[in-house]
Amino acid sequence: MAGGEDAAGLVDKHDTSIDLATWHLGIKTRPARVVIPKDLSEVIAAVRDEETYPSPLIAVGAMHSVTRCVEANQGTVLYMTGFNRIIGLAGAFDSDVQVVRAEAGVTMAALHAWLLARQRELSFSPEIGDATVGGLVTTMCKDSSVNGPGHLCALVEALTYVDHEGNVVRLSREKDEDALEHYMCSYSTQGITLDATLRCRPAALIRTRFHSLMVGNSRKLAERMLKLRAACDNVWAVITLDGCYLEQRWAAPGRTLHRTSPRLFLAIMRRIRYELILVAAVPKMVLWGTWGWLPDLYHHRSLLVNTYPAVTAQQARLDFSYYEYSDISRFAEVVEGALRFARDFKRDTGFAPSGFGCYFVKREGARAKLLAGAYSGSEGWSFVMDPLCPDPIDPRWLAYCRAFTPWAIARGARTSLTQTKELLPGQYALDSRYVRPRFLTPYYAQFVTEVKPGAEAAIRSPDRICYTAAAQ
Repeated sequence: MAGGEDAAGLVDKHDTSIDLATWHLGIKTRPARVVIPKDLSEVIAAVRDEETYPSPLIAVGAMHSVTRCVEANQGTVLYMTGFNRIIGLAGAFDSDVQVVRAEAGVTMAALHAWLLARQRELSFSPEIGDATVGGLVTTMCKDSSVNGPGHLCALVEALTYVDHEGNVVRLSREKDEDALEHYMCSYSTQGITLDATLRCRPAALIRTRFHSLMVGNSRKLAERMLKLRAACDNVWAVITLDGCYLEQRWAAPGRTLHRTSPRLFLAIMRRIRYELILVAAVPKMVLWGTWGWLPDLYHHRSLLVNTYPAVTAQQARLDFSYYEYSDISRFAEVVEGALRFARDFKRDTGFAPSGFGCYFVKREGARAKLLAGAYSGSEGWSFVMDPLCPDPIDPRWLAYCRAFTPWAIARGARTSLTQTKELLPGQYALDSRYVRPRFLTPYYAQFVTEVKPGAEAAIRSPDRICYTAAAQ
């Protein structure tokens, strides 16, 4: 973003004709201001100066969201790309639990690489490695993790943000657990995230085995998937109307540390998986069962995660819609019903999603006890089944999402404001206690519920403010 500097010293562009687009070019917005803050003082200045930097003011990172959550028309967009430092590790090196502090603009791929170089890792490693720390700690995320929670929020020990008045607020799980959990359910409508402190652990290998399954009877396919899951630590799969690609994952014992698979082979497999997710059409070799010749891979989880370079409108562009089911006993019912729904939709319209991304997610941590966010309810296991499409602006795909969402909700699905396509008011509730008008876009506003009396005082407790802008 080229541009001059205003009196506050912010690098910005004031151009009402500029269009910003998400990674896959599916969602566009036309803000009045696009700002790339260089440091904390510039974030604070932008938040406090509503005349120069009009509302709604939102922060963005890699812009991998798939909904209209990035729209800030005639408002202000803060690109947090400059906040890309990994501040460091804390805790004893020989401990099973350490923490790493990273700024909001750090991608998960970069954080995992940095940790792996120090023989550390996060238990959570999403399939989209370009996702940023700041984006994931205040929204829904999922991973078929091994020996750890399948959402990043359970790993957050502390975070720092700028509130609507320009105060810098530091929340920790030790002192402010409720406020921290509610902030992470706010979709960044409560503040601009600066950094997060995450639990990490010694790096460990996992073993991955590849399978191809024919769909045939949908319920039998689901039952077969559950049997494969019971025989390992976790699975991840892509299901289409014709076949299923599935990965079994085990925690590898310590004695296998010298048996890591060659990085070249991992790169090849990562590319195959990239095409499988991106295009999401099961190749013929999957249907023919040729995955069977592949040896088990021994690798660090993050080394088999995709990153997504810039694309053009002529390319296949990954799009998906998020549905998380907290009752894992309904897995076979949902798989069977979702495939039937897709077949019926294709019969009526000629369109069906190219596949479904399937995750098994361990709910863990205090967030699991909240009634806000997708990971509410008791601790346990959820499954996520995301329909996929290689064209985010195909009107038939958008129509499919509008039709499928009520079907999924009726079967217990929870949705996401940043990852569930074509959501309507009433299909998600964003608690007004945890939003601020400064950061509230028209898209988010339609989901806000009524304010509960007395809630504001609990959130704005002075002991949660580190320092104010005036104190700098």
